[in-house]
Amino acid sequence: RDYSYNAIMSDVEASQKRLGIDTFEVLYIHDPTDFPMADVLGPNRALGALRKLQNQGIVRYVGAAANDPETNADYIETGEFDAAIVPEAWSLLNQLAAERILPAAEKHNVGLVIATPVERGLLATGPSTGTHYLARTFSQTCLDHVSRIQDLCSSYKIPMIAAALQWCTQHPQIAATIPGARTPDEALANAQAGEVDIPDDF
Repeated sequence: RDYSYNAIMSDVEASQKRLGIDTFEVLYIHDPTDFPMADVLGPNRALGALRKLQNQGIVRYVGAAANDPETNADYIETGEFDAAIVPEAWSLLNQLAAERILPAAEKHNVGLVIATPVERGLLATGPSTGTHYLARTFSQTCLDHVSRIQDLCSSYKIPMIAAALQWCTQHPQIAATIPGARTPDEALANAQAGEVDIPDDF
């Protein structure tokens, strides 16, 4: 990973050529975990390059994206970003983002995209014996809690994935989720989940 000014300029130019487009709605500084912030945010570093591109009209919004919630919180709290991708911090099972990420997003008006909103599929299918959740291990207490959520959804005839995804986006700073899909059917189910009518009493 190279967060130098010249590397970012070169990477964006290469992306323009590959994609056949001149402008971008948003570009994210990806996964700067374990790098000193000064090596990323300085005027001659990644942020400086993206600000230059923003001033030129090549990118509309500048974002941060890290797989580590603490790193995301650090970057959002700087007030330097328009958007952020936040995994592993906001779902029906995990409200870590409430501690630092959401307050900072509200303070600086940062739009958030929530990754891992269905907890590696657990909130899409419910507990399933023998299922591996991509480096995640859920306690039996957690699995029992998901079973109760699943029963509640069944009683309302609401797909659990719809409840999980729509719950995430109720917060005003959250613009979208990235549920992930391995198959066309899963992608379709994810899209349809956003259209399910969920009553307030649920």
